[in-house]
Amino acid sequence: MMGPLRQLKSFVWVIYPAAVAALIFISASQLQAGGASKLSSIWQKQDQAAVAEQKLAVLQKKLTALQAVDATAVNSDLAWSLTVMPAGKQVWVMLGELNNAASAASAEVTSYNGTVGNVDEASASAKDLPPLLDVEFGVDNFDQLRTLLTTLEKSLPLLDINSVDYAKGKAKVTVTGAFAGWGKIDVQAESPLPAYQAKLESLKARLQDFEVLSSENPMTGSGSAVNPF
Repeated sequence: MMGPLRQLKSFVWVIYPAAVAALIFISASQLQAGGASKLSSIWQKQDQAAVAEQKLAVLQKKLTALQAVDATAVNSDLAWSLTVMPAGKQVWVMLGELNNAASAASAEVTSYNGTVGNVDEASASAKDLPPLLDVEFGVDNFDQLRTLLTTLEKSLPLLDINSVDYAKGKAKVTVTGAFAGWGKIDVQAESPLPAYQAKLESLKARLQDFEVLSSENPMTGSGSAVNPF
């Protein structure tokens, strides 16, 4: 009769490969579980790297465009734009403009009053109304008045002539001053530069016959005025 030990030895050739197979299975299961997580992390990092490369390409393109910008020309464009359309209610500029237009027509500003509101530089979301002035001019005849109005219509900063009331020796003109608050600009680093040049050149072409009439001292011409503000 064969003993237990001899019986066990006779099955060793079966147990050994089975144990090896079990070890391989367990190792493969553990590797698969950990490997899936590692592969997912690798794929995620690859996606992040691809996004970073795209942003880098955009930033490099933007940097190239910025390096080509003429800062002096841009500052000049900004100054001209603010002359045409101030960012705030510069009433003293309006008064200088009106006074200089009167001088060009050999007339004079005799009085003015109006509504101004907040004179701070406005934001794009501001709901404030533009400044409105009722100005009385001393004029000798209709030709003076026509010259005055023609000058105002071609003056910078832009004015809107709302009404004209003319009687012998004087004319009462109501004007509104144009202004526009600072607009919001997308500050994302990868955002493209605003394409403003074509619009600016078109605006310059339309206003090429306009003349800057504003003055730091609004009452340098003849006549007198009482400031009601």
